[in-house]
Amino acid sequence: MAFLETVLSIMNKKNISKNKILTDLKLSKSSFIDWQNRGTIPGGETLVKIADYLNCSVDYLLGRTDNPIKTVSSNDFSNSTITNSTVGTNSAKITVHNNQKNELSEQSAELLKIFENLNIREQTKLLSFAFELESQNKNS
Repeated sequence: MAFLETVLSIMNKKNISKNKILTDLKLSKSSFIDWQNRGTIPGGETLVKIADYLNCSVDYLLGRTDNPIKTVSSNDFSNSTITNSTVGTNSAKITVHNNQKNELSEQSAELLKIFENLNIREQTKLLSFAFELESQNKNS
């Protein structure tokens, strides 16, 4: 499912109007028209705001997973579940998995260290850039 179809489907299930989401998130009135007519996808910060608002993951909005629930997976955590955590302005249940040990390359470990030292806004920008690079590579 494409980004816009996913957003509209969730909005429909939650009975949220286009006007309401645009007003609540302070988005341009032309956002839905741009997404539909131009086939554009909002930038990282806006994607995160929409995902938080709709209580789903950015990956779900982008069609990268069929699971709308936000999950985190990292070797730095032991098997545990964190509940009632705050993500953006919404409460979320985040499940942390560590079922198998995966070795990171030196570059991957360095990138993860850099990412973890960034604030949430910078992390969002970096993820948005990574998604753009990945998209360009798929189209090449």
